[in-house]
Amino acid sequence: MADDGGAGSDPGAALALGIWRSQWNLASRFPALNTRSQGGVRVAPTPMPALIAGLHRDACSGLVASGLVESRTVAVPTDPALLAPALAYTRADAPGLAVAAALTAHFRFRRVFDPASSVVGGGLARWILVTRGVDPTGVCVPAAYDAVDPARAGRELAGWVSADEAGLARWIIHYCAGVVYGAQSGARRRPPRAGRQALLRLFLSGAAARRPPRPRRRRR
Repeated sequence: MADDGGAGSDPGAALALGIWRSQWNLASRFPALNTRSQGGVRVAPTPMPALIAGLHRDACSGLVASGLVESRTVAVPTDPALLAPALAYTRADAPGLAVAAALTAHFRFRRVFDPASSVVGGGLARWILVTRGVDPTGVCVPAAYDAVDPARAGRELAGWVSADEAGLARWIIHYCAGVVYGAQSGARRRPPRAGRQALLRLFLSGAAARRPPRPRRRRR
């Protein structure tokens, strides 16, 4: 995507470029599906503060290049105190879906960063879904569900903001429905990552080897 920068740049296009870049870089750090291919070598865990900062830098990269956001404001939270709950969620001994739902709501409602707080929250939630085994292939696009009906998404987010048991449950159920919808949408739009593709090719090659040869047609 070309961008000449300056005041005439399109903020929407610049942000879209940053979102694409943040998701690409995030996916490149996902754990391998086939751990045998790594020869038993353990991959060092990614520190959450570094992951969060990287997501925001990537998300704002297009805006910075266009001169629409100052680089000194990137990866700097609007209030450092807002990061503490997010980090606590990532360490919580809770189901991955609940943790991802909490992170999505927290970054969307609290505006931990400005701009692109929701982008960071969505990316962090995606990381949780992948690394905790909910969506190991990384094909799920939970945000697709909210895009269908933004007003509904806002109403369900209000349940999280209310902080009562019924409201929290309503938001988590809404997020789980989004994961199901997002998995279906993601699977239709793109194939799984290379590790899963390699396994699929291996399976197909074995199936082809077992398939009996087709009879040859006799020439008349």
